[in-house]
Amino acid sequence: MVVKRNFGLLKVQWECSKPTVTMEVLGLQNELFQTIMVKY
Repeated sequence: MVVKRNFGLLKVQWECSKPTVTMEVLGLQNELFQTIMVKY
């Protein structure tokens, strides 16, 4: 759980036959708090 001020970013890679979604939680100074990658 991230309790500092943050924002989320979704990156979807459609190039392959099975897309990949990367979810990131970043801080106000672009520090990376958390990343989760889901492959379909």
